[in-house]
Amino acid sequence: MRRRTFIAAAAAAPFFAKAALADSTTLKSAAAAAGILYGANARDYALIQQYPDLADLMAQQCGLVESGHDFQWANLRPSPTSFNFDQTDAWMSWAQSKALKVASCHLIWHGGQPKWLKHYLTPQNASQMLTNHISTVVGRYAGKMYSWVVVNEAIHPGDGRPDGLRTDSWFQNAGQDYIDLAFHTAAQADPNAILLYNDDNMETDSASGIQKRKFVLDLLQGMKSRGVPIHGLGMQGHLAGDPGGFVAPGYATFLHDVASLGLKLFITELDLLDTRLGNDDATRDNLSAKEYNGFLNTALQNKSLSTVISWSLADKYNWRNGWDPGGSAKGGVVRGLPFGSNLEPTPVFDAMVSAFRSAPKR
Repeated sequence: MRRRTFIAAAAAAPFFAKAALADSTTLKSAAAAAGILYGANARDYALIQQYPDLADLMAQQCGLVESGHDFQWANLRPSPTSFNFDQTDAWMSWAQSKALKVASCHLIWHGGQPKWLKHYLTPQNASQMLTNHISTVVGRYAGKMYSWVVVNEAIHPGDGRPDGLRTDSWFQNAGQDYIDLAFHTAAQADPNAILLYNDDNMETDSASGIQKRKFVLDLLQGMKSRGVPIHGLGMQGHLAGDPGGFVAPGYATFLHDVASLGLKLFITELDLLDTRLGNDDATRDNLSAKEYNGFLNTALQNKSLSTVISWSLADKYNWRNGWDPGGSAKGGVVRGLPFGSNLEPTPVFDAMVSAFRSAPKR
């Protein structure tokens, strides 16, 4: 059942019953057939508690789930000396009750921080704060977490360093070795989880994308040469909505170069800003599907790409619209996800299933 037919049928029966009769294909089953793990992110446990239709859809379509907010410092650390695990424990309990793997994002990130952190960090306490936080959080969920984004967006060429490193509070107070320290600490706390470095703006052949890829590859090569326990690269994949579709031969080369280091590849935050694709919904849907198809067909040719995570699963709860069923972003309501405003499969769903089915098995 697709976007055009769902609205007429919705009044007659609930979506899930209809969808099950129409087509038993799910994103997780299509991905799994190629040896790929598919998952999606939701804002936090409060969101899926508030909207059980979203929780049901995630359990139906995903083999893995991720909470974007619950595991951030801003939510875990009410003060320099305390932790609050109420929401992360609830998220883990829900995921385990559905037999879903769990990924977590951003142990160290310049965003998602409590207000007190920036003013609290000093060169004398920063390394201890970092190691205590990671040891405590990762240790609590050791053996339960599929993967951790240990460090996110540490590359920022705009800060002007020759190595491209972002000169944020962690860099300023813990030194440029804070990235290595974070990975060593995470590996010690949970030797079995997949540990990722994650960054954005690597998928295009624009000047900024090429520059970002170079700095990220240099960072990864350095970490591997130093024996840092890193297992993979997370690539966000926030597609910009190009009416011409996705064309970036340099991206495939970059994936090959990263995989040659013995690293796994993850797409960690896949979505699309479709407001540039016209005002007609059908046109936007078709162009969105075209861009997903081009991007995934390029990325999935690399057998080291093991995991794909959507950053929001449905237009109804799109992060770009504030996760709000009635929300919108600058430029209007953003769509471009595999499920629509009524949780019906969209042409993006079809494009993703097609790309998974066309991918070489790994």
